[in-house]
Amino acid sequence: RWQLTVVGSLAMDRAYVRRVRRRVARLGLQDSVRLMGAVANRDVAAHLSDSDVLVVPSSFEGLAIAYLEAMRVGLPVIASTAGGAREVIHDGSEGWLVAPGDVQTLAARLGRLWEDRELLARMGLAARGRAERHPRWDESLGHVRAFLRTVVSEHRPTGSGVAA
Repeated sequence: RWQLTVVGSLAMDRAYVRRVRRRVARLGLQDSVRLMGAVANRDVAAHLSDSDVLVVPSSFEGLAIAYLEAMRVGLPVIASTAGGAREVIHDGSEGWLVAPGDVQTLAARLGRLWEDRELLARMGLAARGRAERHPRWDESLGHVRAFLRTVVSEHRPTGSGVAA
Protein backbone atom coordinates (compact mmCIF):
# COMPACT_ATOMS: atom_id res chain seq x y z
CA ARG A 1 0.00 0.00 0.00
CA TRP A 2 1.42 3.37 -0.97
CA GLN A 3 1.22 6.66 0.88
CA LEU A 4 1.75 10.11 -0.63
CA THR A 5 2.75 12.77 1.86
CA VAL A 6 2.74 16.32 0.52
CA VAL A 7 4.69 18.82 2.60
CA GLY A 8 4.39 22.52 1.83
CA SER A 9 2.21 25.53 2.35
CA LEU A 10 -1.51 25.05 1.94
CA ALA A 11 -2.07 28.82 2.09
CA MET A 12 -0.05 30.04 -0.91
CA ASP A 13 -2.65 29.01 -3.50
CA ARG A 14 -5.83 28.07 -1.71
CA ALA A 15 -7.79 27.50 -4.95
CA TYR A 16 -5.20 24.95 -6.08
CA VAL A 17 -5.33 23.17 -2.71
CA ARG A 18 -9.14 23.00 -2.95
CA ARG A 19 -8.86 21.43 -6.43
CA VAL A 20 -6.32 18.87 -5.16
CA ARG A 21 -8.52 17.96 -2.20
CA ARG A 22 -11.57 17.55 -4.44
CA ARG A 23 -9.62 15.32 -6.83
CA VAL A 24 -8.28 13.19 -3.96
CA ALA A 25 -11.85 12.77 -2.66
CA ARG A 26 -13.28 12.05 -6.13
CA LEU A 27 -10.67 9.31 -6.65
CA GLY A 28 -11.26 7.88 -3.16
CA LEU A 29 -7.63 8.41 -2.12
CA GLN A 30 -8.18 10.07 1.27
CA ASP A 31 -6.47 7.16 3.04
CA SER A 32 -3.43 7.30 0.74
CA VAL A 33 -2.81 11.06 0.33
CA ARG A 34 -1.87 13.34 3.21
CA LEU A 35 -1.54 17.09 2.71
CA MET A 36 0.65 18.06 5.67
CA GLY A 37 0.97 21.77 5.05
CA ALA A 38 4.12 23.60 6.05
CA VAL A 39 6.30 21.82 8.60
CA ALA A 40 9.04 23.18 10.83
CA ASN A 41 12.58 22.78 9.52
CA ARG A 42 13.41 20.56 12.49
CA ASP A 43 10.68 18.11 11.36
CA VAL A 44 11.72 17.80 7.72
CA ALA A 45 14.31 15.07 8.35
CA ALA A 46 11.72 12.92 10.16
CA HIS A 47 9.33 13.17 7.20
CA LEU A 48 12.14 12.29 4.81
CA SER A 49 13.25 9.34 6.94
CA ASP A 50 9.71 7.94 6.78
CA SER A 51 9.75 8.08 2.96
CA ASP A 52 11.05 5.92 0.13
CA VAL A 53 11.52 8.60 -2.52
CA LEU A 54 11.35 12.39 -2.86
CA VAL A 55 9.39 13.68 -5.83
CA VAL A 56 9.54 17.38 -6.73
CA PRO A 57 8.02 17.82 -10.21
CA SER A 58 8.17 21.61 -10.09
CA SER A 59 8.09 23.98 -13.03
CA PHE A 60 11.26 25.61 -11.66
CA GLU A 61 13.49 24.83 -8.71
CA GLY A 62 16.41 27.22 -8.36
CA LEU A 63 18.40 25.53 -5.60
CA ALA A 64 18.91 21.82 -4.98
CA ILE A 65 18.64 22.05 -1.19
CA ALA A 66 15.53 19.87 -0.84
CA TYR A 67 17.08 17.22 -3.06
CA LEU A 68 20.29 17.14 -1.04
CA GLU A 69 18.39 16.89 2.25
CA ALA A 70 16.52 13.85 0.92
CA MET A 71 19.63 12.31 -0.59
CA ARG A 72 21.48 12.63 2.74
CA VAL A 73 18.97 10.22 4.30
CA GLY A 74 19.28 7.84 1.35
CA LEU A 75 16.28 8.78 -0.76
CA PRO A 76 16.40 8.68 -4.53
CA VAL A 77 14.93 11.81 -6.06
CA ILE A 78 12.61 12.32 -8.99
CA ALA A 79 13.04 15.97 -9.90
CA SER A 80 12.27 18.43 -12.62
CA THR A 81 14.65 19.17 -15.48
CA ALA A 82 13.82 22.85 -14.90
CA GLY A 83 16.24 24.29 -12.37
CA GLY A 84 19.09 23.17 -10.17
CA ALA A 85 18.39 19.43 -9.87
CA ARG A 86 20.87 18.41 -12.54
CA GLU A 87 23.64 19.87 -10.36
CA VAL A 88 23.20 17.02 -7.87
CA ILE A 89 21.21 14.30 -9.65
CA HIS A 90 22.61 12.21 -12.47
CA ASP A 91 19.59 10.93 -14.36
CA GLY A 92 19.23 7.20 -13.74
CA SER A 93 21.79 7.07 -10.92
CA GLU A 94 20.58 8.95 -7.80
CA GLY A 95 17.10 9.30 -9.22
CA TRP A 96 15.57 10.66 -12.39
CA LEU A 97 15.01 14.01 -14.04
CA VAL A 98 11.59 14.51 -15.60
CA ALA A 99 10.42 17.39 -17.79
CA PRO A 100 7.85 19.68 -16.16
CA GLY A 101 4.35 18.46 -16.92
CA ASP A 102 5.46 15.00 -18.14
CA VAL A 103 3.01 13.09 -15.97
CA GLN A 104 3.38 9.82 -17.89
CA THR A 105 7.15 9.62 -17.33
CA LEU A 106 6.77 10.65 -13.71
CA ALA A 107 4.20 7.90 -13.13
CA ALA A 108 6.37 5.36 -14.94
CA ARG A 109 9.40 6.23 -12.79
CA LEU A 110 7.41 5.93 -9.58
CA GLY A 111 5.93 2.65 -10.76
CA ARG A 112 9.36 1.28 -11.53
CA LEU A 113 10.65 2.11 -8.04
CA TRP A 114 7.50 0.57 -6.52
CA GLU A 115 8.04 -2.67 -8.45
CA ASP A 116 11.84 -2.88 -8.27
CA ARG A 117 12.88 -2.48 -4.65
CA GLU A 118 16.49 -3.40 -5.49
CA LEU A 119 16.62 -0.44 -7.88
CA LEU A 120 15.14 1.74 -5.15
CA ALA A 121 17.89 0.60 -2.76
CA ARG A 122 20.69 1.11 -5.33
CA MET A 123 19.47 4.59 -6.17
CA GLY A 124 19.09 5.41 -2.48
CA LEU A 125 22.69 4.35 -1.79
CA ALA A 126 23.93 6.32 -4.81
CA ALA A 127 21.96 9.35 -3.62
CA ARG A 128 23.45 9.15 -0.15
CA GLY A 129 26.97 8.81 -1.55
CA ARG A 130 26.46 11.77 -3.87
CA ALA A 131 25.09 13.92 -1.04
CA GLU A 132 28.03 13.01 1.21
CA ARG A 133 30.44 14.21 -1.48
CA HIS A 134 28.57 17.48 -1.94
CA PRO A 135 29.79 20.38 0.22
CA ARG A 136 27.55 21.33 3.11
CA TRP A 137 26.48 24.92 3.73
CA ASP A 138 29.20 25.61 6.31
CA GLU A 139 31.88 24.37 3.89
CA SER A 140 30.48 26.47 1.05
CA LEU A 141 30.24 29.51 3.30
CA GLY A 142 33.88 29.00 4.33
CA HIS A 143 34.94 29.03 0.67
CA VAL A 144 32.91 32.17 0.01
CA ARG A 145 34.36 33.88 3.07
CA ALA A 146 37.93 32.98 2.04
CA PHE A 147 37.29 34.25 -1.49
CA LEU A 148 35.84 37.55 -0.26
CA ARG A 149 38.77 38.07 2.13
CA THR A 150 41.16 37.53 -0.78
CA VAL A 151 39.28 40.02 -2.95
CA VAL A 152 39.22 42.61 -0.15
CA SER A 153 42.91 42.19 0.70
CA GLU A 154 43.98 42.39 -2.97
CA HIS A 155 41.93 45.51 -3.61
CA ARG A 156 42.46 47.33 -0.33
CA PRO A 157 43.52 50.94 -0.94
CA THR A 158 47.06 51.68 0.17
CA GLY A 159 48.10 54.84 1.96
CA SER A 160 44.57 56.14 2.27
CA GLY A 161 44.44 55.94 6.04
CA VAL A 162 41.87 53.16 5.99
CA ALA A 163 42.32 50.81 8.93
CA ALA A 164 42.24 47.09 8.22
